[in-house]
Amino acid sequence: MLRAVERGHLNLAEPIARYLPRDVASNGATVEEVLGHRSGIPEHVTPRFVAALLAEPSRPWTPAEALSYQEGAPRPRGEYAYSNTNYILLGMAIERITGRSVGTVIRGILLQPLGLHWITYQDTEKPQGPLAVGLTHLAGAAPVALRDGSGLLPCRSVATAAGAAGGMAGDAESMARWAYLLYGGSVLQAESLRALLGIDGQGFGSSTFKLAGEEAIGHPGRIPGYSGAFAYLPSLETSCAVLINTEPAFAVLTQGGPMLWWLSPAHSIALWRMAKLWRSMSAWPNSRATDGTVQPPAASGQGHAASGSSHAYAARGRDMLPCPARECL
Repeated sequence: MLRAVERGHLNLAEPIARYLPRDVASNGATVEEVLGHRSGIPEHVTPRFVAALLAEPSRPWTPAEALSYQEGAPRPRGEYAYSNTNYILLGMAIERITGRSVGTVIRGILLQPLGLHWITYQDTEKPQGPLAVGLTHLAGAAPVALRDGSGLLPCRSVATAAGAAGGMAGDAESMARWAYLLYGGSVLQAESLRALLGIDGQGFGSSTFKLAGEEAIGHPGRIPGYSGAFAYLPSLETSCAVLINTEPAFAVLTQGGPMLWWLSPAHSIALWRMAKLWRSMSAWPNSRATDGTVQPPAASGQGHAASGSSHAYAARGRDMLPCPARECL
């Protein structure tokens, strides 16, 4: 969206409704408010929505169907309240502005030019293998492997319903590279980057926080079967990403703002060393010491059904040249 602003295709101060179908409610919010999660638009990702996705994993979803699960009254505009619904609306706006699918736009203006070939938008592409099987705890007490034979992660229903709010798949190396390029200033003009980062710790899909005593910028996320986080540390010119193919019990660590997930002692060590060492991937547990991959539990036994496994990667500026990636989550 900020690239579209730079090209004069839209104005942040305009109502998002100008770029949406007439029957889509948007609470009168501006493009800027939607980008910054200050739109007041109700969330559609609810327990009822997740249950519907898991009940029919092979069913494709449209953005309009996902929006039909919104619950609750709109909140006052201007108040920060994270809502996945904002991203669904932004995806619809991108398609209205460009006349092309979100996946085609992202591939053409971001992924292809930046050499991020292992990241895919799953509404138009399938992720490259090997693929880590997602293990969800949302279907009951015991973890359940999410796969429907579609080649999408974790399954067709979740991948298509997530859409612009989380329908992409990739590997930790590509995620770390994206964080470096985005927050390091290689993607957006200076004014757009300042808008992205915000002024109070909450920007456009980005937050500032402390990681091992260092200022960091990044974002966590999860969908059924997967969770992860990436961060960029400006003082070290270093980025990192951790992807987990499960939803174990986790605590949210807040240090002056949200949030990185500490999932187990091994994952904690990997994240900590990302922030403090940045030297040798071979020294990190659950990372590139095993050729950078996390094999699906059913294929290799390296992952455990109770806890899942992780894929970690960190990169400095000199490591930003294109190179082969490994496994997609």
